[in-house]
Amino acid sequence: MELKLTQVSLERDSMSQQLLAAIRQKMVLCQELEGWQDDMEFIIKQQLKLQRQQEGIHTSPLPPSRSPVQAKTSPFFRRGNSAPNGTSFLSLFKKS
Repeated sequence: MELKLTQVSLERDSMSQQLLAAIRQKMVLCQELEGWQDDMEFIIKQQLKLQRQQEGIHTSPLPPSRSPVQAKTSPFFRRGNSAPNGTSFLSLFKKS
């Protein structure tokens, strides 16, 4: 009975560690996605601004947004860090 209890306890601990690893990986992926979205928003706004300038349309300035530099310095942004198992967000799309 003690042996079975010890075994179940070890399995529970193992499952808890796996859950924590999955949560950490999800956090990393969410941070990478947020950074990507910030970068894309910045690029699109810059392209729209350039397009308007080329068309000769001068409108009021766009509302301020976080630049990629600001996004990279954000405490929640860690681009380039890999997930705990050594894979990055983009590697999920690579063919095996």
